[in-house]
Amino acid sequence: MSEISIPYINPIYKKAVQCPLCNYKYTTSKIRSRYIIPTTIDTDFFTLYKQERYNPTLYHVHVCSKCGYSHTENFSLSFSPQERKDFKKHLVSRWNYKDFGGVRTHEDALKTLKLAVYSARLKNEEASVLAGLYMRIMWIHRYLNNEDQVLRFSSLARDAYREAYLVEPLDRPEWPSYKVLYIIGELERRIGNYREAVKNFSLVLNSRKTKADPHIRSLAEKQWQVTREESKSRR
Repeated sequence: MSEISIPYINPIYKKAVQCPLCNYKYTTSKIRSRYIIPTTIDTDFFTLYKQERYNPTLYHVHVCSKCGYSHTENFSLSFSPQERKDFKKHLVSRWNYKDFGGVRTHEDALKTLKLAVYSARLKNEEASVLAGLYMRIMWIHRYLNNEDQVLRFSSLARDAYREAYLVEPLDRPEWPSYKVLYIIGELERRIGNYREAVKNFSLVLNSRKTKADPHIRSLAEKQWQVTREESKSRR
């Protein structure tokens, strides 16, 4: 009896994308969910995977090879006339064809994330969008042991999340306001601003909304205690 051969399924697949800026159609790579296997998740959501090459952060950004516009699923789709002028002047006119649609290294991913930051700034995206990009840049630098860059982008993410908390509705299920407060607190702790960290963790614990999210509440309780202990040891 002959063996049944199982067809090989590539963990990385191609996704068709149409550039929202120039309408050029291109493909970008994504990872099939079955191959995204986390092994550890840190208190700032930095995640290690069973196979690092299947880290979805590497493929988070779509980059148009024709015009350079770089975005994620969190970007808004529309452009004002002024934004289109700004992109033409500051990005499109300076862009040299570059295809990020294949397999990406960590260095490739950093380039795409920084391109997305540039696009987000030109497009006046919400602070929460920038914060998510800064976090992912920070996570990659942590994996690469670039401590100076970890601190730099932790601070940028903290500042962007602060702005988001103050001016955005933050009613999305994946990022409610108390979760933003938690990540601000954890970033403050890692930066060394213990008083601000304790303040934000306390706000999380005092929020009635966290009763529906015991995981975040538990994290806030633990990190509140960790912060108090770290603060005492630094005196």
